[in-house]
Amino acid sequence: MGIILNTYDIDGFVTGFGNPDWAKTHEAASRTSHVVSALVEGGATCIGKTVVDEMAFSICGENKHYDPPTNPAAPTRIPGGCSSGSAVAVAANLVDFSLGDLALSAFELLRAYDYGHLTLVTGVSFENLHNRKMETIWLMADPSMWRLSQADMLTICWIQISLKFTGSTGFSNTQFILVLAGIDSVGGVRVPAAYCGILGFRPSHGAVSHMGIIPVSTSLDCVGWFAKDPNVLRRVGHVLLQLPFAVQRNPRNIIIADDCFQQSKIAVDRVSQVVIKSTEKLFGRQVLKHDNLGDYFDSKIPSLKTFYSQKSNGEVKYSSMRLLANVMQLLQRHEFNRNHDGWINSVKPNLGPVVSAQVHERLEVPDREIENFHLLRNEMRAALNTLLKDDGILVVPTIADPPPKLGAKEISSEDHLARAFTLLSLASMSGCCQVTVPLGFHDKYPVSVSFIARHGGDRFLLDTLQSMYTCLEEHADLAAKSKLSTNVVGLETSAEIAKEKVCIFIFFQLSNVQDYLNP
Repeated sequence: MGIILNTYDIDGFVTGFGNPDWAKTHEAASRTSHVVSALVEGGATCIGKTVVDEMAFSICGENKHYDPPTNPAAPTRIPGGCSSGSAVAVAANLVDFSLGDLALSAFELLRAYDYGHLTLVTGVSFENLHNRKMETIWLMADPSMWRLSQADMLTICWIQISLKFTGSTGFSNTQFILVLAGIDSVGGVRVPAAYCGILGFRPSHGAVSHMGIIPVSTSLDCVGWFAKDPNVLRRVGHVLLQLPFAVQRNPRNIIIADDCFQQSKIAVDRVSQVVIKSTEKLFGRQVLKHDNLGDYFDSKIPSLKTFYSQKSNGEVKYSSMRLLANVMQLLQRHEFNRNHDGWINSVKPNLGPVVSAQVHERLEVPDREIENFHLLRNEMRAALNTLLKDDGILVVPTIADPPPKLGAKEISSEDHLARAFTLLSLASMSGCCQVTVPLGFHDKYPVSVSFIARHGGDRFLLDTLQSMYTCLEEHADLAAKSKLSTNVVGLETSAEIAKEKVCIFIFFQLSNVQDYLNP
């Protein structure tokens, strides 16, 4: 069964787009989006919707019109957006539970999505199910007995339920496998996946139909999805990407982008070492390579020179990677305004600060500049395709900083966003496919790494993830235990040093007393 997000159309329901005024001023959809139809035809059942960041614009996961979903991996930190509801549901340990936990877990699922008015055909509210008889739970488990509320949302989540009926006493071994789909323009799937510690996949641009999806930035928008299990992530990819059968291939080049890791503030050595050791174990050391992406782009993307004209005190103001991020943001704003300016100017909706700032700060971009943006995108795609070929993987940090704490000023700071978009622009601007891979925790927040393959290399990327995932998990666990052991040893060493200092102090004090008594 599945829960859908609020930019995907469902026949007969209003697509809310994360803003109450949008829902009030739009009619119910007359058709269902291609993505939803494909998943339903593949065996999923759609049962509900969730709230997205307002108009799917932000990457923080907060929406002024609705309470933000709690990040299960780090409750005091933001979940990331724009597809925060989907990521939170997958991260909330609703994957495997017994009959005794069924009602509670269903309620937790409801709370994670914040669409808490879902009711059964019988009229029994979801919140009261824990007091009901087994027959009522059977109705809850039967998707044909559910009705949807008109709650706002934007990410599609699919839940496949495997039920085993054990007679009049109820069900046993009830299992939920959660797969949720979201929208990724400038990081809407990759960021929440990283912040919530789950898998997130952004396919090659244009690989999945956008029919029946509200556009944010047409040149950047991608349908993405989340899962905890790489096998599930891969199966969904086969359905949505309509992948034909092919023999699985091992990567011949795994390229560590050293300059990207130098920008990261998240356990850089630990993350890169987990990838390096896993690669060496699975494919051999000869597969590993190191590169400086900034230098590579300077030599392979001629149109970057157009944007280097902006200088400060005779010095180039931005690196090539930062310039790519700036172009991505300008392109997103330009296309967002082109898609939604008319509605905003006519309705004058109540907008949150993030969207309001983008709309009210007029952006005048000449047509020639827009042409340069698209030329840059094409050249960047060609450069990465040349670098990676058919059997290469580029390894980069997913995000540069730890998940900010709820309400922190850094969430909207220019420096924080610039570091984030510098990394996120690689796939967004090139249209290449990218997967976010969780690597455990560091200082009580999730850490991750991302793999990027050439445009059109989606099957190869999903296959590579599946073949590497167990080994990556093992080395991530070893790295975490090693850090813990180091901390313990460090504490013991500190205690020994302190003990020695006390002994030395006592010795000198006794010596002074002896000298005083025996002058």
